[in-house]
Amino acid sequence: MSLGKKLFIGGGDTTCFADSVQPFGADSAYSSNVALYQLDGNANDTVGNYNGTASNVTYSTGKYGQSVYFNGTSSSIDIGTISELPSNTNNEVDFTFSAWVKSNTTNLNAGGGSNPIFVNYNNSYQFIGFGGNDNANFPTGRIFYYTYGGSGQHNSWIITDETFDDDNWHHVVVTDVYSAVNNNRTRTLYVDNVQRKQDTVDKNFNANAVSTYLGSTNSAYSKQYLDQVRIFSKGLSSSEISILYNETASTASNTNVLGEGSGVALYTLDYDASDAGGNYDGTPTDVTFGVDGQINWGASFNGSSSKIDIGSNIADVVTFDGAGSTNECTLSFWVQPQGTSSSTYYCVFSVGYGLELYYVNNKFTAFSNNTATGTGREIDNFQTTSTYSFNEWHHVVFVFTPTSQKWYINGSLDGSNTTTSYTPYPETTATIGTFKNTSPAYDNLLTFDGLIDHVRIFDKALSSSEVSTLYGETACVYTSTTDIVGFPSSASSNLFAYYKLDNTGNDESANGHDGTPGSSMAYSFGRFGTGGSFDGSNNAVVTIPDSNKFSPSVNDFSVSFWFNTSSTATNRLIAKGSNPYEWEIWVSNGQPVYVAYQSAGAGHGILYGGSNPGIYADGNWHHLVVTHDYGTKAEIFLDNASLASLTSFTGSMSNTNSTITIGKRGDQSTSLTGKLDQIRFYDKILTTDEIAELYNEKHEAQPNFNAVTYTGTGNSQYISNVGIDLETYGGLIWFKERNGTNQHQLYDNVRGYDNALYSNADTAEYNYSTHPNGDLAPASVEANGFFTPTVANNGINRNGGTYVAWVWKGGGDPVSNTSGDVACQVSANQDAGFSIVGGTGSTYFGGSLGHGLSQAPELILYKDKTQANSWYVYHKDLTTPNNYYLLLDQTAAQANYGQNIWNVGSTTFGVDLGIDRPGIAYCFHSVAGYSKIGSFTYSAGVSVNVGFAPQFVMFKKISAAGSWTVVDNKRFSGSTDFGLFWNLDAADVNFDYLNLTSTGFTTTYSDTGTFIYLAIA
Repeated sequence: MSLGKKLFIGGGDTTCFADSVQPFGADSAYSSNVALYQLDGNANDTVGNYNGTASNVTYSTGKYGQSVYFNGTSSSIDIGTISELPSNTNNEVDFTFSAWVKSNTTNLNAGGGSNPIFVNYNNSYQFIGFGGNDNANFPTGRIFYYTYGGSGQHNSWIITDETFDDDNWHHVVVTDVYSAVNNNRTRTLYVDNVQRKQDTVDKNFNANAVSTYLGSTNSAYSKQYLDQVRIFSKGLSSSEISILYNETASTASNTNVLGEGSGVALYTLDYDASDAGGNYDGTPTDVTFGVDGQINWGASFNGSSSKIDIGSNIADVVTFDGAGSTNECTLSFWVQPQGTSSSTYYCVFSVGYGLELYYVNNKFTAFSNNTATGTGREIDNFQTTSTYSFNEWHHVVFVFTPTSQKWYINGSLDGSNTTTSYTPYPETTATIGTFKNTSPAYDNLLTFDGLIDHVRIFDKALSSSEVSTLYGETACVYTSTTDIVGFPSSASSNLFAYYKLDNTGNDESANGHDGTPGSSMAYSFGRFGTGGSFDGSNNAVVTIPDSNKFSPSVNDFSVSFWFNTSSTATNRLIAKGSNPYEWEIWVSNGQPVYVAYQSAGAGHGILYGGSNPGIYADGNWHHLVVTHDYGTKAEIFLDNASLASLTSFTGSMSNTNSTITIGKRGDQSTSLTGKLDQIRFYDKILTTDEIAELYNEKHEAQPNFNAVTYTGTGNSQYISNVGIDLETYGGLIWFKERNGTNQHQLYDNVRGYDNALYSNADTAEYNYSTHPNGDLAPASVEANGFFTPTVANNGINRNGGTYVAWVWKGGGDPVSNTSGDVACQVSANQDAGFSIVGGTGSTYFGGSLGHGLSQAPELILYKDKTQANSWYVYHKDLTTPNNYYLLLDQTAAQANYGQNIWNVGSTTFGVDLGIDRPGIAYCFHSVAGYSKIGSFTYSAGVSVNVGFAPQFVMFKKISAAGSWTVVDNKRFSGSTDFGLFWNLDAADVNFDYLNLTSTGFTTTYSDTGTFIYLAIA
């Protein structure tokens, strides 16, 4: 069991820093805020870097305190040269400008065509202003950002479609961000916390700026009010822009309003490669997320092709190359090497030759070249003193300065090194899990083999006490929101459909808009628990019957969901209609698009999310919301920020009376290549606060049971849609092939996951790790599921075989239980009323065993492990439970015989089977709202109320012979369920056995007699 592992639970939020980029809090020394001009009676920089000189300005009431007023003829604030801003010698740095501006049409016209707000000027320009002449360059009332690089370089405009000359305060933000991957700059213009325009241009500037001005160019003057000017040395994220937009007078003088500290980035690697701070998202390749981590979940690297690219700006920080770098850096991460060759270099982190961190010869090792030619090494084979084993978690910290380096392992100093100087080797990107270099011959080599979790990057050298703090951090415990159907609470009455895609297309609301998954629909580790996995095929889709609720032409409409794709092709996400269409949402070239139609192919309204290619096709999860108030406004929100809006529509929109498809548009032959999760529909326009709640919702609690389906490949694959942390809690995995007659196989953490039993046979336990054809046992159990064997086991992973796995969560590693006469090992999940009991002795003849539960079991399945003897079953509703029994591997009715399971009590149960050998028992009792064990008298149409909506029902006739029949909601096809039989190796049988209902189940065929059942939610 991993240290630091915590469940997401249903209550009790606590203060925790494991999810924060700043575990040591804010520190103004590391703030990206270059300058702050409050303009409260002067032009001083509150940060203290660049005081301005004001000429002919006046001060009056502002957005916060006072503001400056420019008179349109002679007013100006000259700041001088700001070295952090882009120039011809500094053209790979990022910056953000933020200010509050107020003007009106009269002022703008009086101020001339350009009306400057901010100008960084020489022969090249960075120019933010209000348009004052009604022409293409300076349209009146619109806000623009203009860059001129000279000689045809970096010349471009971005201009708002909307006008803001209404004599109100407006928040204006421009971000200008360099991309080393594309060697260009992305410029984005926000007004009032809404992204208005974005474009991408080359990176070049013609000359250094000699001065920066507010309110003028020193030759053209503006007539307007200006307040709260902030300049940052990074491109702010949408969430950080929201902080600025919503700041109050109490934060107006804060030079670190974003709460920045030495923490630069945090990669939790829980479900993707995104940076928790939103600034340095990584792009994953062949990385498996959702496996066992040290803190919640981690990422698995395959030793050959796995990597995470995290970009040039991080590379600048790590190699002391970036603007504002402190020339210090600390890298912190948890790793579990799983390779087999101690002499292989397994790369954990690299910035090419600038910095290389490896695990080799059971030690952690650092290299760094110190010249631009790469001919020498300043840091050469700097290793830890001690050795560290494969298959164990290690907390690894590397502290890096120009003159010294240190290794800390598991909280303790384990190596120090000194250097005389450090000149970084020029590299363009940093990577997690592989060595990446500008030379293609050395690109993506020495890939890490194993698990990596919780990667942190700091812009300073951490102290030993700070390292100890990181070593001791644990996962945060949150109140789950994904289990709340009516979330957020303010929109609960407007939620009309909710698709968790948790191994099913069912609507989780009470409104009955259930979807039908296509034959190729699959499920895997999602943004929250399980999500829908779409492989691009025609049948990988969920189809929902038509309803007016899904029509913006009938009512207000919002849809919220998460998507994840690495494909830059056109990927349809959700649509209503095929031909004619009503609306659809897709991602094209990595950018979201919403289209509403007035008829087939005719655009009623088209919203494009942006023009930066591939920006959201990065293999990470992104939150998308579309709102459509018919005839008034449609808007796209991405990752909690408005991306595009539309207020004028062409023609009228009508209801197509057609189905809704998740994963494609109805008339398309291909589906999305990627994943979707948490799809919610509302008949209202979600507010920005409600969108923020959805964006920030917390993970669901782990289920105690899940039924999952998958297709075998003949080799190892990660079945990640279980949602149960089997590595920590263990449990029972019960496999059955659905399209063949291979036997049931049962594995548990008490007997060990190498050892199988067969419910349809009396055969003794078999160890599949010693099979003559190779290791056919499950490869491993993980934080969200399990890996199938590396060699084909026909009962688990035959190539082309279809399978169901019924999984019960255990109670952790088995512990000794001496409540009965016979010592035993027990893993008990008391909350779920389930335990696994394995005897360590061989005195079962008339003996008793402790079951570890909080009350007496109502159902017990018992098997002698070592010999060919039948499974004995105890059920509380047998005629006389102490005397009667059932046999799981047979159809026989209940029998009265001396050999049975008896004296079932609050702490123990007796075993008297006429044998004297060790066995295994699976014990169950009912838990309100989760499971129910009972009996009923059968006739067609009988409804059994269990108090919840079951996903799994097992039932067995006990008054006469009959099979142990199982139905579950993961194997339904339309209204028809598929039966499997615990006592038979038969494939799925397409027969209508039961209808699962919101309160239990209803019988659907003709039979009579007494039946027992086990129902699980």
